[in-house]
Formats: sequence, C-alpha cells, structure tokens
Amino acid sequence: MSDNSNIEIPDRDYLTSWFSQGSTSNLRIGAEHEKLLYRKGDLQPPSYEAIRDLLTDLLDDLRESTVGEMQTEDGLPIGISLPRLHNAISLEPAGQLEFAGAPLQSVHDICKELKEHLSVLRPLLERHSLGMCAIGARARENESDLPLMPKQRYHIMRSYMSRQGKLGVPMMGRTATVQANVDFSDEADMVAKMRIATALQPMVTALFAHSPYSEGKANGYLSNRARYWLDTDPQRCGLPLFVFAEDFGFASWRDYALQIPVYCIVRDGKYVDTSRYSFADYLDGDSGLELREAYGRARLEDWEGHLRMIFPEARLKRVIEMRGADSGDSAMLCALPALWSGLLYDAQAQEQSLRLANELAAETRQEETLTAAHRSVPRLGLQARCAGRTVNDIAKDMLVIARSGLRQRCEQLAIADELQFLEPLEQVVSEQRTPAERLLAIFPQPQNMEDWQKLYDHCAY
Repeated sequence: MSDNSNIEIPDRDYLTSWFSQGSTSNLRIGAEHEKLLYRKGDLQPPSYEAIRDLLTDLLDDLRESTVGEMQTEDGLPIGISLPRLHNAISLEPAGQLEFAGAPLQSVHDICKELKEHLSVLRPLLERHSLGMCAIGARARENESDLPLMPKQRYHIMRSYMSRQGKLGVPMMGRTATVQANVDFSDEADMVAKMRIATALQPMVTALFAHSPYSEGKANGYLSNRARYWLDTDPQRCGLPLFVFAEDFGFASWRDYALQIPVYCIVRDGKYVDTSRYSFADYLDGDSGLELREAYGRARLEDWEGHLRMIFPEARLKRVIEMRGADSGDSAMLCALPALWSGLLYDAQAQEQSLRLANELAAETRQEETLTAAHRSVPRLGLQARCAGRTVNDIAKDMLVIARSGLRQRCEQLAIADELQFLEPLEQVVSEQRTPAERLLAIFPQPQNMEDWQKLYDHCAY
C-alpha cells in the first residue's frame, strides 16, 4: 500500500492514472506462494493459537538477520512484514502461510529468496512439531477441521462468498497457490501481457495441477484448487476475456473493478462490511451517498484493498499477477516465474506469445474455447482441449517460446542461464502427466493414517 494511501479519490480519471503510474522501464519479477501447515502427530491443521506462537518465534529468529515487524489485528498477530527485504509473511483464511517476495531481477534471485525463506521456516516448524505440505489444496480435512483466523476481513468474505457460489468458502480454507508478478513498461505493454496471461492460464493450471484429493479421497480432479475457483464468485473470478477487446486499456480494467462489490473498507482499524455496494456506488453513485456520508469519500487505500479482493486468473494492479497455479515443491515454485519471464520479458518471445494467445482466444467452437478449457482443465489436465489441440501440445509450444525468451533475456542482462528452471515443466509435457497424476501413481487412494503420513512426507518442503 502506498504511503499516501489515505488520500481521497477525486474522480475516475485518477484511478486510470493510478494504473498508468505502475509503468516502469525496470522490469522485474516477483513470486508469492502459500504453504499448507499441518501437525506432524495427526496431520490436522494447527489452531490459530499454535500459528500465533509460530509467528512470535519466527519473528525472533528473523531478527538475527533483518528487521521485522509483527502485523496485528485487535492485538492478535496475523503476519510479519520485513520492510528491508520487501517481503511479507501473512495468514490466509484457514492458517495457510503466505510468503510475498520482493520484485527481483532474475529467477536466480527468486529461488535464492525462496531457499532462504524455507531455511528459516524448517527448523522452526520442527521445534513446533509442524510440517508444510507442498500441494495445491488440503487433502484430508473436513470443513469442520479447518481453523478460522482472527481477521475481520475473512469473516466478511466468508459470509459474502457463501451467497455467491457453492465452493467459495472451501476455496478460502483449503487452497494454496503460487503466483508470479510481472511489470509492464506502458499501456500497450500491459495490454499485450494481460492478453497473454489470460489466454495461457488454462495451460499453466494444467502444468501445475497438484491437488487431486479432497476430504480424504481422490475425487477425479487433478486440481481441486482450480475446481473450487470455478464456483466461487462469477463476477470477480475466472478468465477476464474482455482484455481482448480492441479498446482494452487501463480505463477498461478500472471500469471492470468499479462494478464489483466492495467487501469492506477499514476505518479506525475496524472493518466495515460494504458488500452491498460496488466501488462505483461508493465513489460517485447515488446509492453510495449514505456510505460516503458515514465514512467519507472513497480513499486510495480502499481502492488498493478492493483490487486485492478481485480474483481473475490474471489480475491487474500496478503489476500483473498470474494466479492460475497450484502450489508445489521448490522446483515448481521457481518454475512459474521462469515460465512467465521467458514468455513476457523478451520482445520476440512476447510477440510469439501474443500470437498464440490471440489464436486461442479466437476459437469459437463451444467445446474448445478458452472458457471451456478453463472449466475442463481441473479435471482433465493436459488432456483438455483448446482451439483444436490438447493443452499439452499448447504447453509444449509455450515452453519453446519461454526457453528462447529466457536465453535472450539472460544475454541482454548478462545474468546466469535460467533455462534449468523450466526443466520440471518440460518433464511434465514430455510425460504428458501432471504433478497430480504423478502423485496419484504413488498414492492412488490413501486408506489409513500410515498411507497419509507417507503422502505428507512425500510432499513436505
């Protein structure tokens, strides 16, 4: 959030300019990833109290190397900010531990950051008899097993989501993702990258599919994480295909975000449920007059918070966020930023990626559109079809482009070769088998605690 985030928003043009100010010539890449915590004794998720104690000890451990600050809400720890490193560790709705990394120049830097993060967490988790599971969705737990984190925003979201779709509440508590964030140099560059990010997302979901279990059984899906998102909230989730409109630009995304209900705003440290208002209502609509009279005009901090609560597969803020991948092991966490930097950060590779994206988006056969692929990939993975081809074949072309893009980028920046980070994905397309199918080959249907213990050990960081 920006330092002047409490300023009032004067008009809609201000919001368009706000996006534009994210443009930069210094193109960097960042990663965020969530880990599912479990108690080693019974494989159940830890309570908030156990996670609170973990965060307290983690802050003490981190102080040996950097300056950290505990983030609290109503006096309760909910995360740690590390301002010198531009990192943050936060709690997701059912105690998932999220790490938000810094914007960095290379994938080598991202993997170094990840290695350091895990090196601090592992011994600490061991002391607390906890583990981290590298998987995209909780595999064993029933809904009643999931702890609730003491964040007011999550209570508002949970209530709202329960009215929008059947799987929004399970999505909040069960899922874990890895996300890559990329910069854009200007509006035209943003448009190209958003089109590529949107069109290629179903292939990325298949490549990273790694959540084949739900409530103690394999249920026929390869990415239960992606399945949950299909029935969460149609207004704020899915593929934002309007990015392919001829006049798409910053103002288009602004208008999209303005029409979506605002979960909440924060005033005097308290969360106010505003979910019956769109941001447009609050900003300048007649129906938002009562809200403005009670809490003042909409502020920049409200807008920034609202954008974080919109969940399309590719999301525009002052960076572009790719949100379609299951969390996985360390190699897969490094592979996602490598893939996207290869596709987007070299001019020739971006041109090839955009051509591929436009071809996929132009498909009109109902069963092979991007939307159809997005809906079928959670179950079919690499065998889903889009534009007359299998997702595996399209992913193979993506990797060829990404390799070329990484090679050119490394030469231009005089950095070490990054092609090694694509190797896990190349193995996936070579075998035509998702990470979830590999897992199912070893653990087709865990029957007892011993089976589950072996699976968790197999997936542990």
